[in-house]
Amino acid sequence: MQPITKIYLAFSNIFLFGQDATLFVGMDADGALYFTPNFRNEPHQVYHYLFVQQAWSLPLELAFYLIAPFCVRRVPVVLALLGASLVARAWLYQQGFSNDPWTYRFFPIEIGTFLLGSLSCHLYLAFERRTVPTGVAAIAVATVWLATILFQFLPQSSSVTSLFTDGELMYYSILVLMIPILFKATSRSRVDRFLGELSFPIYLGHFIAKNQTGMLVGWLSLPDDPSSQAICTALMTIALAVVVVVLIESPLERWRARRISRHSGVAVMA
Repeated sequence: MQPITKIYLAFSNIFLFGQDATLFVGMDADGALYFTPNFRNEPHQVYHYLFVQQAWSLPLELAFYLIAPFCVRRVPVVLALLGASLVARAWLYQQGFSNDPWTYRFFPIEIGTFLLGSLSCHLYLAFERRTVPTGVAAIAVATVWLATILFQFLPQSSSVTSLFTDGELMYYSILVLMIPILFKATSRSRVDRFLGELSFPIYLGHFIAKNQTGMLVGWLSLPDDPSSQAICTALMTIALAVVVVVLIESPLERWRARRISRHSGVAVMA
């Protein structure tokens, strides 16, 4: 590798920022990086040098958190930026950039996804002090579950805009409208909170579990078929996430809360 390539990969692996850029570059025979519109066509894919390959999404989140204080407080600003993101997506499509990573990992486009979450937050704040009837909460849960499970059967054609399929528009609309109700109904649930704490370790650990699936399939004497592999991967991923939360994340969070409380004199919920 060229020295600048080594520095870039070391920096991005340690500090996260820049990991998403590995999906927009290739590496030549001399170890130098160059721009590529489709990393999947490259013989030497740079993202393989990430310690946690799926962590490419974290720089996008961090970038949004950096600008969030300036853009999520007012609904008109959220809508304006969401519109700008859609315009950017449409322009890129017209230029021929309608493939991954442009449709999935490019921040000016993906910021629209985060802003949809901001709209959900503003909807939540609109009825924060109201009680959600049990029946309404149950309907919201059922709607999101069904929409998620049946997503693969939703229309894959596009009658409104070529940017999204009709199924995607339906699903995004359901999430934006239902998440505030779900959050209102479950925000005090310890079970819901624990499941939420599992989500990030599941995301970071599922590749590790997937790589060990063959061992578990053999140990349990299961048929070596896609169904058995999928079940074992899911079980190992969840088990790994529970271990991380119980033995690592929760103790660290309690230590952090005690430290903040000791220095500020204010009790912090861990």
